[in-house]
Amino acid sequence: MNNDCGGTLAAAPGATSILLVNGSLAANASCTISLDLQVTATTAGSLTSPAVTLSSNQAPNATAAAINLTVTVPAPTFTMAFAPNPLGPIGPAPVTGNGTLTFTITNNAAIPLTGLAFNHTLPGAPSSGLQVAAAGIFTPSCGSPTLTAPVNGNTIQFTGGQVAVGGTCTVTIPVKTAVALTPAGTYTYPNSPVTLNSTQAAPVTAGPVTWTVVVN
Repeated sequence: MNNDCGGTLAAAPGATSILLVNGSLAANASCTISLDLQVTATTAGSLTSPAVTLSSNQAPNATAAAINLTVTVPAPTFTMAFAPNPLGPIGPAPVTGNGTLTFTITNNAAIPLTGLAFNHTLPGAPSSGLQVAAAGIFTPSCGSPTLTAPVNGNTIQFTGGQVAVGGTCTVTIPVKTAVALTPAGTYTYPNSPVTLNSTQAAPVTAGPVTWTVVVN
């Protein structure tokens, strides 16, 4: 806090009001009052500080207009990764490749994040692409979301996730190649980017990533 306007400035830590009394100012001069503010918000948006009126013994009242403060919420860290990657060599051909696709969400904000959601479609090539191999799982730190990933399908939908301040949510989907791979060789499955949305923070995108399966 800094006050070069004289008088008494009342602005105690944790207070929600600011009061200056008995300030003084020389002719043709200016002075400045500066304060460090702590903003607590539960969502992104605009906060309005109302107009302020300055009164004095000599001059008419003067009013400073209301101003807006824009509050933003840091986007979470969002990643996706196949494991093992690369897979193999496996075989001999024909053989089905099996692995996992994991999505990781870390809350970097000072408030909990809610309404976390993403959608993803597994790649359709090569060799008929990838499918969900078994029921997906998510960690307790994800809250109580809905995870829809039908076995033998290629779509993944995650909605209603929640992550506490500093927390990490992990969603793991077992995946497999849609058909047994033959002939021997290296198969690469390019996974398109995935966008994570939430109620509070700006969208964030993970990927693209590629899964490599080596067959001997």
